This record gives sequence, structure tokens and C-alpha cells, in this order.
Amino acid sequence: MKTIIVCTILIIITLTLIAQSDAEIDSKSLVGVWLFDEGSGEKAKDSSGNGNDGELKNNPKWVEGKFGKALEFDGKDDYVEVPDSDILDVTVITLAAWVKGKTNQLIDGNVIVYKKPSYILQYWAATINPGVFVGGTWCGSGWLPSAVIWDNDWHHTALTYDGSKQKFYVDGVFKGENTACAGKIDITTFSNLQFPYRSERRLDGGFRLIGVANRKAIFQRKPLMAVCFEALK
Repeated sequence: MKTIIVCTILIIITLTLIAQSDAEIDSKSLVGVWLFDEGSGEKAKDSSGNGNDGELKNNPKWVEGKFGKALEFDGKDDYVEVPDSDILDVTVITLAAWVKGKTNQLIDGNVIVYKKPSYILQYWAATINPGVFVGGTWCGSGWLPSAVIWDNDWHHTALTYDGSKQKFYVDGVFKGENTACAGKIDITTFSNLQFPYRSERRLDGGFRLIGVANRKAIFQRKPLMAVCFEALK
């Protein structure tokens, strides 16, 4: 039986929460917004206005999602790819996603978003381990077994990095932080953004994520504050 992961990244919080919190959020901090509202075709439009449109590869399936339409990935060879651009090469960042995974989700390294090797949003089996790369070093947020999200229900997950500290949230609740690395995120002008990401470590050469994506990713130059995630609960 195929394991289903349903994920969504809610970009519009930067537009809707400005008046609701004291967090440092403005539309200029948006890097990419993929809502998957098209419902058909071979493109995933970037709604941030920055032109980072994604191209559907190998026919991911348009389906109904939590918020309108979504894309379903088979975990074999389909994905969305966004060509590299200067604006994707951020030095501080927020990555956030809504995900829904079945309780039997045991595939290791389910990568939702990856720009190699700069930043990643991923889930290892029953734990969560996103992070950034600084000075050629992987600076993951650490294993968070208390933040299990594979329970057949929706959860909002988010990673922030401000140049010195990574923080992770689930459903608006702070789950942990990592101060192992400090500095600017590594810039990789040769690397495209992918969701999900093809894993060289998979023996079958396939992709890690099997599931459905709906309103894909937030990338921001300034990290969001906890109040933003609390407002999304």
C-alpha cells in the first residue's frame, strides 16, 4: 500500500498576519509562493511576484487538497523543479509546511523542499530534521521525536534560521532549537529548488516523498516569529 503524505506550505501568512502581530513580516521578505491553485497544466506558479515558477516533471497528479487543488507525487520520478535564481539564495530563512501523513509513514528522509546544499525541509520516519548548510557543514535542527506528525492528521511545521540559531515549530508550538552553526547559509548558484527532492541514497534511485502537496513553500529572508505560527493554529 502506498503511504500518503499531504503537505502544504501556507505562504499567505506574510500577507495576512502583518496587521495581526508584531513580527517582522512584510511582502518584501517573500521569496517564493507556490499555491498549486492551477489544478491543471505543467506549471506551478510562484505567487510571490518573483517569477520563480516551477515546472512539473514526470506528471505528478493534480488532485483535491486541503486548500483547493494539490499535487500528488508517486515517490518514483515525479517532482516540481524551480530554476535557480539569485533570490532563492537566501542567507536567513523561514521554511513552513502543512503536512498530513499516515501512521505507517516509515520512509526515511521524506524531503518536502530542498535546495542543495543550502536548506532543506525533511522528515525522517517518525522524527523531523530540517536544517541549513553553513560553511559546508550540515546544521540540522536535530531529531525531534516529540514532534511526531505521522498520525493521519494535519500539522503545521516550520523552521527558522536567523544566522545564528535554528528554531522548529509544530502547530505553532516551539519544539526545539539548534545553535551548532552560525553564519550565512551557503549560496549554491548551481542548484535548482526541488519539491520533493531526488535522493541519490535511495537504492532504487527514486524520490523520497510519496504523497500530495498543496500550496507548497514559504521562503523568507527574515525569519518569522513564534506568534506567526500561533496564529495559524
